Amino acid sequence: MNATITNFIASLPQLISGYSPITNQSVWLFDSFSIAEQSQIVTSLCNPSTLPGNDKFDLFWYLSETFVLDDTIESQIEKCIAGYGRNSLNSYFQYRPNPMTYLYSNPFTPGARRTLSQVSSSEFIQTLDYVCGRPFTWQYTKNQTLEVAQYLQSGILQSLSDGIDCKNIVNFVASPLAPSSGTWFSLQGVKKQMALIYNICGDVTQSTQSLTFTFYKLNQTLSLDPVLQNSMSNCLYMRDGGIEQVYSDFAGWPTDDLVLTWYASRSLWTQLDIIDFLISGWVLEFGIRFTVADMTKVVGVYINFTDYLGLPTSLASDELQKYLYWYDSTDRLSMDVTGGMNVLWFNSQNTSMQIRAIQTLCNDASFSPHSGFNLVTLIWQFIRDSSVRHEIQNCPKVTRDNRMDFYIEFYVYLGLCFIDLGMLAAFVYLVWKYDNTIESKRVLSPFNIGFAVVVLSTLGLNIVYMCYWQLYLSLRILDDSTIMEAGFYYVLSYFFPAVWKFSYLYVSYIRSKTLLKRVWPRWADLIGILCYISVIPFILPIAFSIPEIIGISGFTPTRTWAVQTASEIVLLILDIILLTAFVKYVTRINADAGDSKSDHFEAIAKYGTAASGACLLLCVVALMRPFIETYLPTRYEILTGSVTATIFLMHVVSGTLLLMKWRLVSRKEWSSRGTGTTERRTREVSTGYNSAKNSRKSAQPESTNGIQSQSGMMSSKVAANNTLVG
Repeated sequence: MNATITNFIASLPQLISGYSPITNQSVWLFDSFSIAEQSQIVTSLCNPSTLPGNDKFDLFWYLSETFVLDDTIESQIEKCIAGYGRNSLNSYFQYRPNPMTYLYSNPFTPGARRTLSQVSSSEFIQTLDYVCGRPFTWQYTKNQTLEVAQYLQSGILQSLSDGIDCKNIVNFVASPLAPSSGTWFSLQGVKKQMALIYNICGDVTQSTQSLTFTFYKLNQTLSLDPVLQNSMSNCLYMRDGGIEQVYSDFAGWPTDDLVLTWYASRSLWTQLDIIDFLISGWVLEFGIRFTVADMTKVVGVYINFTDYLGLPTSLASDELQKYLYWYDSTDRLSMDVTGGMNVLWFNSQNTSMQIRAIQTLCNDASFSPHSGFNLVTLIWQFIRDSSVRHEIQNCPKVTRDNRMDFYIEFYVYLGLCFIDLGMLAAFVYLVWKYDNTIESKRVLSPFNIGFAVVVLSTLGLNIVYMCYWQLYLSLRILDDSTIMEAGFYYVLSYFFPAVWKFSYLYVSYIRSKTLLKRVWPRWADLIGILCYISVIPFILPIAFSIPEIIGISGFTPTRTWAVQTASEIVLLILDIILLTAFVKYVTRINADAGDSKSDHFEAIAKYGTAASGACLLLCVVALMRPFIETYLPTRYEILTGSVTATIFLMHVVSGTLLLMKWRLVSRKEWSSRGTGTTERRTREVSTGYNSAKNSRKSAQPESTNGIQSQSGMMSSKVAANNTLVG
């Protein structure tokens, strides 16, 4: 094997993988080899160590369609493919691409000329017009385009070649404002003119701005037909639209004139992508219930429109037929195709066939519970018959989920409920023991009411999440009633945090109001006002979530998250203010050491600092949720973990406030015991002194006023001295 053949074999895989649109020497080099040399190349490519079996399919398809191979070479390729398995040869022929695929990939090849010689006269003209009208597809220059067109027409009947006006087409596309181009363009029919406009519109090397100027000058010079003017406007409006963007905007009317203009001006490969998007069911993601018949009709309109313009349609028709073959031959949902194809097929069946398809899926081992659930979730929104929904609900494979993380979440919230009940019991005990006394009738004090609401709101939130996870553990596919139940939980998931936030700020402010006046005398009242009016941003997420679940236009999860984020920012700012005040006071404790109230405020400041610090961390975690939703939408474990962490920090804050309550009332009891002992000893001393004095008065004459005054002074001294001792 000579070096030239060896080098060609080494470069061939790279040549095929890119299939360069510009004909290079490798193409013509293979064509120049003798049959014996081509046989050596096929033998080398057939070697198992050269390439995997599937890659060999691509290479041999390429060789067969790019070159005109001798029958012995074709037979050698078939024997090579057959050696890889019993069904390999059938697969090779069954999945062989349409020869026109290779022609439009690189029209300057022997195989392309052979393919073109075998098509109908109308398709021949369409293909030549396309090659001449869109040279930018292959990055051809004007001269290269004319050379390719001449090569493809060699050996063709003269009468057929006379119908090709490649030179004028190329001149117009390259320089549409040239006088000669304008003159020729004005002599064409409206249909031909539209096709040329779409050709120019499809030139991605031209900016929209330059194209706008070109169309303006053409219309100004030639006074174009209103139909052409409308086509130009549609082209400029739609030319930058991507597939998903266009069908997001036009999902309800996919055959609108704007969409037709957009489709006709796309390259052949983009047109095939559009057909795939429609007929494989991806368009269903925009929420409209289409059937196979609907999509076939839409694609048919596209093909007829391009055919009317004289643009190629064979690849589009072939692509449609491949899909229709599967839709017509299947009687069940399949793991071998996309979810969109399954949904589109399912939408096209009658009720009895849909029920049978669900039963088959439920018993089909090829569908795992996870894949079955994902597929049924796609189907569910388009089901119209309640009996079909009932059949899905009766399939445990897709409606039950034994995922451990679901159970973990459920039991985490169950555990937090017990913590809430424990905090509530401890709080009731403290109130009963220390606030429900003869000296202190403060059971319904503002702090007690606020803290009770704090604990009850976290308890309510935990119950909501328990019910939510229990709902999805028992029934993952929600019917109308359970959708309402889930929506109710959704609203409550915003209600209880709003109540907790306001109650926390209320309790923090009530307990630290005097401390705030010591730290910021001028701003303490303003801080209180801000804490009270914070209820407004806190209730906004609730106000947005209700119309969202009802389905009112304009209310979306994104907007609800936005106002929820705003409420978290408000809580964060106010919490930072309180935290700053507590920290400032703690740093000044030594200066207040002689103050009889310093211990009281020291406890408030230290526990307040801890609670505010935990709340600060809570806000940071809560503010991460929009970023998780945006940048990690499929990482559900991260999202649920952040929600759980937020609720756990709410309990840390509540527990810290409870410890503050315990510390304050226990110190109050200690102080009251000390005061009671002092008063009792004072009364005992005073009683003893008065009794002695009365005894002396009965035995002695009355003293003078001066002596009485002195005795009173002494009595005061004795009492005072005993008080200090006590």
